[in-house]
Amino acid sequence: ENLSRLPLGEHDLLALRATTRNTAVPTIIHGGHRINVIPGEVICDVDGRVLPGQ
Repeated sequence: ENLSRLPLGEHDLLALRATTRNTAVPTIIHGGHRINVIPGEVICDVDGRVLPGQ
């Protein structure tokens, strides 16, 4: 990929890639109240970003 040719660090490349394609990132996860119990339900909020024209 052409982005890998740029003299940027790994963090910079990841940020640049996120601005050139659609993204979906889980940002908040709710579930359970104890560390050793599997919750019956988990809720996950996802931040989705779609490029203009998509």
